[in-house]
Amino acid sequence: MTARVDAPSRTPPQLLKYAAAVLAVWTAAVAASLLWAMHAQHLATLEVARAQARAAHEKDILYRRWNASHGGVYAPVTDETPPNPYLDVPEGEITTPSGRHLTLINPAYMTRQVHEIGVRRNGVHGHITSLNPLRPENAPDAWEAAALEAFERGVDEVTSVELIAGEEHMRLMRPLLTEKSCLGCHAMQSYQVGSIQGGISEAVSMGPLWAISRVQMTTAYVGHGMLWLIGAAGIYTGTRRLSVRIRERNLAEEDLHRAHTETKQLLEAIPSMLICVDASGTVVVWNRVAETLLEVDAEDAVGMLLSDLPVSWDTKVVDDAVDRCRAANRHIRLDELRYKHVDGTGGFLGIMLTPLCDETGHEGSVLLIAADVTDRQVLEGQLVQAQKLESIGQLAAGIAHEINTPAQYVGDNTRFLRDGVGDLLKALDQCNALIVPADDAPLPHEEQAERFKETLQELDVAFLREEIPKAIEQSLEGLDRVTGIVRAMKNFSHPDGDEKEAVDLNKAIESTVTVARNEWKYVADLAMDFNPDLPLVPCFAGDFNQVVLNIVVNAAHAIADVVGKNSGEKGTITISTLKDGDWAEIRIRDTGAGIKPEHRSKVFDHFFTTKAVGKGTGQGLSLAYSVITEKHGGTLTLESETGRGTTFIIRLPLAASLKATAEEGDDDPGR
Repeated sequence: MTARVDAPSRTPPQLLKYAAAVLAVWTAAVAASLLWAMHAQHLATLEVARAQARAAHEKDILYRRWNASHGGVYAPVTDETPPNPYLDVPEGEITTPSGRHLTLINPAYMTRQVHEIGVRRNGVHGHITSLNPLRPENAPDAWEAAALEAFERGVDEVTSVELIAGEEHMRLMRPLLTEKSCLGCHAMQSYQVGSIQGGISEAVSMGPLWAISRVQMTTAYVGHGMLWLIGAAGIYTGTRRLSVRIRERNLAEEDLHRAHTETKQLLEAIPSMLICVDASGTVVVWNRVAETLLEVDAEDAVGMLLSDLPVSWDTKVVDDAVDRCRAANRHIRLDELRYKHVDGTGGFLGIMLTPLCDETGHEGSVLLIAADVTDRQVLEGQLVQAQKLESIGQLAAGIAHEINTPAQYVGDNTRFLRDGVGDLLKALDQCNALIVPADDAPLPHEEQAERFKETLQELDVAFLREEIPKAIEQSLEGLDRVTGIVRAMKNFSHPDGDEKEAVDLNKAIESTVTVARNEWKYVADLAMDFNPDLPLVPCFAGDFNQVVLNIVVNAAHAIADVVGKNSGEKGTITISTLKDGDWAEIRIRDTGAGIKPEHRSKVFDHFFTTKAVGKGTGQGLSLAYSVITEKHGGTLTLESETGRGTTFIIRLPLAASLKATAEEGDDDPGR
């Protein structure tokens, strides 16, 4: 896998443009907020000024009503409060008994004096005015005249910011309506109750309010500035983080693309056929080897149902295996699945089916890993045949010895019969001579009997009469023994065809034991406990015989390691057969030393052996495992107890079917 080189930490130009746009929008938003705050503050300041002016106006109205409700009030005459020359009412001036000179202060006079005090004290200008004033000083200015005209049109209030003595003031004016109490002083002006006499204007200096507003605006400037800085910092930080994430995403995409490329290259480099189907049976992966072996392009295969593809194999067998793999959620293996090569010749595929989970964790997908095992099958067949020949070669001396023993006593008995028959022929000749003498003169009866008796005694005919039948029986037995050994040898070396055949496992085992007799008879007694009702089992007889031979020879060697080969002591090898449901089971048990726990998982591995150098190749049990599991679809397991012996258990399916086995490590202690 190629090493990844990180790209330099540089913000992408597109992201910079995006960040600048966001910053511009943020700046515009903060500026708009500041402008709105300034506008709102300006309006609020104006509203405060109006509120102050309205308060002053309300105060003036209250003073006037209070004064009018009392018909005016008297105040001492001073330079600031001279008698009102425009007030023409009775008792406009009076003198108290103590001699104090008082003048009548009506509402208008009082309002004017209060306004004068207000200007001096707090800068609030007030002015009572009318379009028809009695006092010239109460004449309206241009602004007041316009307001009075507006009142005539029904306006209730007029406000605006105006310059007074070069300073901004909030000017407010409301109409002054005639009340009944007002008629005492203004009846001469023909006013009616409810008519507009004029108005009172108020002018509040904006200077102090603008000062307060500037402080608040400064706070708004600072607050918005801080807000802008925080936002800008957030945009910067977000841009940096987003830049890092984009960089990480780009690197991840590069890694993903690189991984995808490497995975694709790896899949193309794998010499095995890889096919993956999803839960619906649709093909999602179809590599180049699959294209080559099955003559279907990946473009045509991907997206199609596996069962609908024009593949030259047994589709039903493959579909059933996929369903069983998906349902059992475990490995399923198909061995020797027939298919057609590109050149039209027949071949075999070995397929391993593995259940998969998708990215959401749901099960249903199945991966098929397959390879053309045609050459391997040929080589395995050659290896099996070679091992058979090797076994026959190794057993040749023992077989010769087994044949030599009955052959020897057949020969001895034959020589005995040759000599015995010669003596009997002599006796017959003697009898013939007695019956027909040479000179044709008959002998006396007594003499003939005496001479015949002497001949029988000389030839020991009684002994011959007793031993010849025994010799004949022994010879026949020896010949049967030789015939049995030859027949067993013939059965053991039976050549296998392309298809399984129904085999009597009891007879097959008996033949193999007979052939291997010389390997075990000196170290073990062999007991056979066969189920006579065991049905015929579909298998390859020659391969099965080889498996039994390998295990029996291993058992004999294991017992020899315990009792010694020439010690005279013997162990026991027990072979039993039984029917277990749809399986035929063969158990081969020995009383050897057993297999150490650390070696039990390696027993069926290639080239593994616990024997001394030169005494074992480590191929026997490995080949036996391959024959039973792959060629027969069965199982080969073992049970062992250190110091007490080992039992090998062979299980073969009774039904003839394509070999499809489940890979379960816990059920296979030898793998």
